[in-house]
Amino acid sequence: MPHPMFATEGIRLYTIESREEYVQTLRGISSHKTVHHRNRRFTATRSGGDMKSIALFFLLLTAMSFYGCATVIHGATQDIPVVTDPPGATAKATNGHACTTPCSLTLQTKTNHVVTISKAGYESVSRQLNFVLNDAASGAQNRLVPEMLIVQLSLSQAERSVETAPKGPSKEIKAAVQPEENNIRTVSANSEKDKVQNEPPAENIALQPQLSGPVPMPKTEGGKEPDPKAAEWAKKSTDNLDKQDWSEVIRTASVAISIDPSFEEPYLNRGFAYYKKGFLDESISDCSKVIELNPRNGAGYSYRALTYAQKGLTDHALRDIEIALGLQPRSASTFNSRGVIYQKLGKKQEALSDYRAACDLKYGLGCENYKAMAGFYPADIPKMIVQLLDESKELFGKADWDGVIRKCSRVIELAGSNATAYANRAGAYANKKMLYEASRDCEAAIKIDPNFALSYNNRGYVRELSGWVKQAVLDYETACKMGLDFACRNVKRLSGTTK
Repeated sequence: MPHPMFATEGIRLYTIESREEYVQTLRGISSHKTVHHRNRRFTATRSGGDMKSIALFFLLLTAMSFYGCATVIHGATQDIPVVTDPPGATAKATNGHACTTPCSLTLQTKTNHVVTISKAGYESVSRQLNFVLNDAASGAQNRLVPEMLIVQLSLSQAERSVETAPKGPSKEIKAAVQPEENNIRTVSANSEKDKVQNEPPAENIALQPQLSGPVPMPKTEGGKEPDPKAAEWAKKSTDNLDKQDWSEVIRTASVAISIDPSFEEPYLNRGFAYYKKGFLDESISDCSKVIELNPRNGAGYSYRALTYAQKGLTDHALRDIEIALGLQPRSASTFNSRGVIYQKLGKKQEALSDYRAACDLKYGLGCENYKAMAGFYPADIPKMIVQLLDESKELFGKADWDGVIRKCSRVIELAGSNATAYANRAGAYANKKMLYEASRDCEAAIKIDPNFALSYNNRGYVRELSGWVKQAVLDYETACKMGLDFACRNVKRLSGTTK
């Protein structure tokens, strides 16, 4: 079977598996013009004399003359020819390799790649190269598809404006202190330093991790309006998404695609429906088409990432979801999607962090997914922190150092940057003579809040226990000037020992 070749019409790629398909791609050439090239004969029939198609025809001949039709694979790498009209464009792959067209990129065959083609005065174009797993039984090597990139560049919007603009001049538009113990302090959660606001209750949507339906994406700059009938069928597919009628989503989206194959929304809808129905390869294909039509459609990357994760292709899933977040860093649904992927990988803390980020962005499904894993909503966390810190204060008064450490560690797990929890835990570590851990927690508390007096007082106590009396006095003085009376008494207590 011959290696596939690839051709473009406008800026879309088509796979050509046979001479007959190749012939069908070359539209608008003069009737029954036959071209011989290296013992390969191709026939093109005329259907209207389209000059763009004629240019495309010669672009294809250029590619064939420059590279032939063989696929060149060197072990774990493959040479990918890149030809553009006009030539002289920069083709850059995600691994940093770049060349000036016509040229060839040598890329690894064990992962997918994105090649971005740019030239001054022209719209940039991105193309996805997907790796195909080898057949271990036959000994075949992995390969990348498409095996050749042939791109006809379009003038940028600015250049088109210059060409069509009329000649003539232009106008430029321009914490309260608590009972003492061994010269250190704890504070409760009710101090002004650590008051928190309760978050609004989460929307009750679902109890299991999943993705919502596709989010409408902005059209690509310079993109044309879809066919009205295709838009009508695409709306039907979106309405069926809300009903979770996946079979009907697939049917209506397929009708829209048949009317207007360049319309990205129905591909996105159908790709998600395929995922929900378990047709993973079909889902990946539709999401890849979305990305081909609009490389800045983050939802296409997000849904493909989830499907990759379902297939066990972890590296591909994480790469795609990072691209999606890069394109839409405030997208709650994308955070939720990454949480789903992390949960499938058994990375609980990472998944919880992403679900909480989605919930904080008022995405109800993220809140529900968080509760399904943690047993409570993110909105419950502030009240839990108040209770845990109050309990740590009570345990501190009972000299239950392990209890204090346990309660404060839970606060840190839930809240991360809580200066009170670090300072209280430092005091417990210091009383257990775990001075390294105590010093580390004091530094963390000071970094979180440089104006939190208790952190300096407790660090002073750690230094005092370490024999660094002068440094301890300095910390006590700092806390005293911040208004912590007990620190002032520590200064007086040690004042005679530093003379």
